[in-house]
This record gives sequence, structure tokens and C-alpha cells, in this order.
Amino acid sequence: MIGQAEEGAILSALTIIEATGRGDEMAVVRAAEIADLVKAWGTSALTQAFALLIYAAMSAIRPPEGDNLHVMVPAVLTRLSKIESAKPFVPTMAGVLTAAATGEDIWQWRATLGPVGGAELQAWCWTTWLLADFLDKGHGEPGKFAREAAQIVTRDADNNPE
Repeated sequence: MIGQAEEGAILSALTIIEATGRGDEMAVVRAAEIADLVKAWGTSALTQAFALLIYAAMSAIRPPEGDNLHVMVPAVLTRLSKIESAKPFVPTMAGVLTAAATGEDIWQWRATLGPVGGAELQAWCWTTWLLADFLDKGHGEPGKFAREAAQIVTRDADNNPE
């Protein structure tokens, strides 16, 4: 069950990855909106939201070999390492993806490393987007992951008011 605060942070994270996936032109147009979302929710709440989304995406991806650790982690890290702003955080995201692939609590694992900085938040966003993009391409439907995740979050919040 999620509360209103968690719902808001998750929906904000989904808004951010949706804008990220629309390319540079859309990101520029929505830059102020994204900055406002980060300011409103804070780095910690958004990172926790991205952690939940990463875990959900990794759980939804079922390679033929049934092994997310050896199939998905390298694939995502390869693409992530080509994104300049994410490069310094590739080792951290490797740990995040490994934790998700092995069923560990991503947020608890990350918390052992200390506080999350604003620059690292971009790497969480990119990692989430790369997983969502993989799922969307597999279904042949851009934006499907974000839409379905938003529906699940709002449906859960509607069914479980605080």
C-alpha cells in the first residue's frame, strides 16, 4: 500500500522518465517542470521512486534464459555508460541493477553508500528510462511502462486511502 506522498513521488518520477524518453527537444521544453518536480519532492523521495520503478521493470523483464543478472544488467549498463552525465554513476547503477535482479531491496542497498546527490539522480532516471524503453520496445508500444505504472499507482492509492 502506498500513501499520497509516495504516489506523488512515483508519478513525478514517471513524468520525468516520460520527458526523458521524448528526446532533447522535449527535455528542454519540460526542463522547468522537471526542476520543479525535483525541488518539490527532493532527491531522496525521487530516488526511492526510481528504485521502485527499476525493481518493477526488472521484475517484468523475463529473458528467455530467465536470468536478468547476466542478460539485462550488462545490456542496460552498456547503454548507460554512453550517457555522459551517467558515466560517473555506472558502478552504482551496476549495484542497483544487480540488487534488483537478485530480489534485494534496492533502496536499502543504496542507502549503505551514503546520501544520494542531485547529479546521481540523473543516473537513476536514465537507468529507469532504459529499462522502460526496453519493455516498451518489446511490446511495440512507446510509453506503455509509464502509463501502466501510473495506472497501478493511482489505482492502489484510490483503493487504499490514508
